[in-house]
Amino acid sequence: EASTVSAADGLTQPSEQSVFWLLYTLVCHRYNGMYREYYGLPVKRDSDPECLIAGCGAMQDVNLLECCVAYHERDLFFRMNALGFELSTIFYGAFMRWYATLMPTATVFRFWDALLFQSTNPKTQSLGGRDYLINLAFATLQVKRNELMECESAAEMKGVVLGFLGSLYDTTTVIDLVHAADLYLWGGAGFSSGKVSYLWTQRDEMFKGINQTTKWQNQILHRLAFEGQVRPPKHPSEQFAGVTTKQLVQE
Repeated sequence: EASTVSAADGLTQPSEQSVFWLLYTLVCHRYNGMYREYYGLPVKRDSDPECLIAGCGAMQDVNLLECCVAYHERDLFFRMNALGFELSTIFYGAFMRWYATLMPTATVFRFWDALLFQSTNPKTQSLGGRDYLINLAFATLQVKRNELMECESAAEMKGVVLGFLGSLYDTTTVIDLVHAADLYLWGGAGFSSGKVSYLWTQRDEMFKGINQTTKWQNQILHRLAFEGQVRPPKHPSEQFAGVTTKQLVQE
């Protein structure tokens, strides 16, 4: 099968086989695998996950984006928190689908050109190709900073961000934004000095703590739902059915 097939308008598009091997390279290949944490499953399924969900790369990158905003745009970060605006409500989905449906199609494809090329660049810093996702998000917040500061609700903030992304019809603009943010975030004193990475590490540790609690809760719920009645060894059999949360945790 040919690597490309002809479209009705004279353009060419990758065959299904080419798309499959491209995704395989980005997710599974040992020499790339840049998005393994986005779409892949943990190698050891029975081991403790390092984060709240398997394949949590997108959520980690959103956390890193929040740390970048907290360090470089402190006032904006406080304003977003005051209004209850969560970056994950937009950028988790944006990262998972590489901004598809959020920007005009031609702009998305131009952005993918840079994104895929960056995943093979051995000189990339921090997250390799994935940092371009963060770059575009951060650049969007910077460009619309004044409007975001004037918003009165989280919904209004979300509308400003989505409206800007949807208006990027000039394909060169998105590349200029990504490159400018790349130099600003990773080439300056913020990340390289360890200040942003320190904030990121703090958030990651909190994330792991929440994950451990959730894991214990899920284990108890699994036993209650699928293994019948739960009764600790020291629980008196003559008492009525049921146990307390404290007894289950102690067990």
